Amino acid sequence: MPGRRDSLLPVAAFLAATLLAFGCAWIAGYDPLAAATWSRWDSFHYVSIALDGYVDTQRNCPGSEIACAHAGWLPGYSVPLAGAIEVGLPALTSAIVISWAFCLATLVLLWRRFPLPEDRAGRLAVLAYAAFVPGWIYLHTIFPLSMLTFFALATIVLLERGRTVAAGLTGAVAAATYPLGVLLAPIAALWLLLTRQGLRKAIVTGALISAGLVAALVASGLWTGEYLGYFNAQQHDLRDPISGVITEVRDALRADRVRLEAARAVQVVLTTVIAALVAVLLIARRRRLDRLDVLAGSFALAAWALPLTQEGLSVYRSNAALIAAAPLLRHVGPAARWAIAGVSFAVGIPMAVLFFQGRLV
Repeated sequence: MPGRRDSLLPVAAFLAATLLAFGCAWIAGYDPLAAATWSRWDSFHYVSIALDGYVDTQRNCPGSEIACAHAGWLPGYSVPLAGAIEVGLPALTSAIVISWAFCLATLVLLWRRFPLPEDRAGRLAVLAYAAFVPGWIYLHTIFPLSMLTFFALATIVLLERGRTVAAGLTGAVAAATYPLGVLLAPIAALWLLLTRQGLRKAIVTGALISAGLVAALVASGLWTGEYLGYFNAQQHDLRDPISGVITEVRDALRADRVRLEAARAVQVVLTTVIAALVAVLLIARRRRLDRLDVLAGSFALAAWALPLTQEGLSVYRSNAALIAAAPLLRHVGPAARWAIAGVSFAVGIPMAVLFFQGRLV
C-alpha cells in the first residue's frame, strides 16, 4: 500500500486527466469552460431523466423517437443529478461535477484499497493506466461510467472483506447505473460459493445486486407503462466477442473514415490485449493472485466481453470499466506495465477529440 506522502497522487492523476480533457476539447474546437461541451449523444437522456423523469412513450411525446425512448437508459446517474437540480443547481454543470467526483473517488479507492506494486515507479504506472484507461474520457463527461466504476470497485472491496449485504447494496447501485453493473451479481454469487461462504449469502448478495436493475426497470415501467421498455429500446443482434473485435476494427478502418478514427481500431486491439492478459493471469497465476485481483479481474474481463457480444453497441464507452484490471498490472514486468499505460494514454487523446467532435456515437 502507498505511504502517506503519496496520498495525493490520485488527486494529481485526476487533475492531469481533467486538464488533458480540457486540451482535447480545445483541439476539437469547443470551449472547455462551456458546460455543453461535456455533453454528447446519450448525455441528453441522462439529463432529461433527471429533469423530467421517464417520458411516456405512448402519449404526449414530442420530438423524435430517440428523444422519447428514455426507457433504454438506466436512472442511477440521474438520481443524484435530479437532487442537485431540485436545490436549484444548473443541470449540465451539476452532471459534470458528479462525473468528476466519482472519477476522483474511483482513483482514490483503487489507490487506497487495492494491492499495488511495492516500488513507487510501479505504483505510478498502475495509477497512470487507471487515470488514462481506454475510454477515460467518458469518466470525465456527462455519462454514468465514473459512477459505475466507483460502485463496482466498492462492491469488490466489500465482497473481499466478507461484508456481503453492503456489497449487495453497492452492487445494486452499480446495476441501476449502467448495464455492466449487473455483471457483479453472478460474479459475487460465484465468488461466495467458491470461497465456501454459503449458498444463502450467494443467493442474497446476487439477488440484492440484481434488484438494482429490477428496481430501475420497474421505475421506468411505472412512469411510462412499458415495463419492457429498456429491452425494446436496447435491442441488439448477438455475436461472439471475437467476431465483435474483428467487426469493430474493420468498421473503424473503413476507407471513408477520417484518419483520426483509426484510434478506435487501436483501442479495440489494446483492450483485447488487456483482456487477454487478465485472462492469462487469472488462469496461469491464479495461486499467486490476491483475492481482490481475482474479483477485479473477473469483472474487468466480463465488462470487456459483454458489449462485444452485441452489434451496434458503443464498446469504447464500456472500456472504461477496464480500470478494474489496474491491480493486476503489478503481476507483469515494468516494461509491459508502462507500455500498456503509455498506449492507453496515446490512444486516449484522439479518442477524446473524437468524443468532443461528436463522432463517437
